[in-house]
Amino acid sequence: KWLYHTEGGDKQHHYYIIRPARSAEGNARGVAGTFELDHQGNITAFKEILNTPVLKEDSLKVIGKEIFDHLIRKEVDPVLENRHYTAFPDDRVWYDESIHEWSYHQKP
Repeated sequence: KWLYHTEGGDKQHHYYIIRPARSAEGNARGVAGTFELDHQGNITAFKEILNTPVLKEDSLKVIGKEIFDHLIRKEVDPVLENRHYTAFPDDRVWYDESIHEWSYHQKP
């Protein structure tokens, strides 16, 4: 579900969506990120900045507004540090922009 979206003055779009997920705590998770479009409307850059924990959709809507407000103000660090709002990235999981997927760090 597409909940929040805006285009900044730098042509960077910010978004917050809710997507299906499974857990004992709920059946969805929030995803926040950015993307850019070319003059034909094709996505030229895409990044997921964070995924929330799996929660009930009502909770994701509430925290999503706060996450989105931080995202458009480019003040994401407080949200990333809040484990009630951010499941990953964390010290093990990071977003690999080259393949547009979340990746796990390999253990030594």
